[in-house]
Amino acid sequence: MALKDDIKSKVKAILDERFEVTDVTYVPKIDDPKLTFGNTGLKFTGSSLFIDLRGSTTVLNTHNKPTVAKLHMAFFHTIVKIANSLDGNVRSFNGDSALIFFQGNLKATLSTAVKCAMQIKYMIDNSEGGINELLKKYSKLDFGIGIDHGNILCTKVGIGGEHNRDIFWIGNPVN
Repeated sequence: MALKDDIKSKVKAILDERFEVTDVTYVPKIDDPKLTFGNTGLKFTGSSLFIDLRGSTTVLNTHNKPTVAKLHMAFFHTIVKIANSLDGNVRSFNGDSALIFFQGNLKATLSTAVKCAMQIKYMIDNSEGGINELLKKYSKLDFGIGIDHGNILCTKVGIGGEHNRDIFWIGNPVN
């Protein structure tokens, strides 16, 4: 009964408290002191790039787990190196996908997000030098990329501690 009461009490407090939003001009990180487990959030304007592997279940069922890990490591290494080279902010890996933000005004950030997507596609798919050439004895990587722009609100979720927390991203650019 104590767990049920504890959960209901916390949910009631969350719902009853006012939610405070602070505008920022950067992409927040998990250790940002302005992000707390209270009803607080940080809002910024920017472009988001979401990239997701297609057919990852088939890859998982075709190869042993160490090979699947290597394929994902190659995929994410490529994404992160390119995003970082364009001042992108890689903020989330979920299974076989990644979320990258480019903070700033519409024209510049959208252009940078598109440039990032094109460089990722080229680096993975290019038949003469892309990483799919190196992966041909395993499985070629197939992926989709979505890009959007707008206001993004983030808040810290979880219950605290090193392994029980994350940032939750809210807004059309991350949907």
